[in-house]
Amino acid sequence: MKISRTAIFLFELMFVILIFTVATAVCSALFAKAYSFSTRSHDLTMAMLRAESAAEDFKAGGGAAEAGGGQPGSDTAEAGGGQPGSDT
Repeated sequence: MKISRTAIFLFELMFVILIFTVATAVCSALFAKAYSFSTRSHDLTMAMLRAESAAEDFKAGGGAAEAGGGQPGSDTAEAGGGQPGSDT
């Protein structure tokens, strides 16, 4: 039984497509995981910066830190709660 050259070529082409499909799936999973790590790292960095700012405010205030740390939108930021257009 002799296999034609066309059949061999098509089998090889299907095998290469399979390999590229698997490689694409693996790379997509890696990029998704990298994005997840990047987002978590950014969140942790922002939390660290806010904690550092709160610690500096606490130290500068002689130990009596404000509840909001002067962050916009906090309860102690300004009269009216720091909301634009608020007259309270």
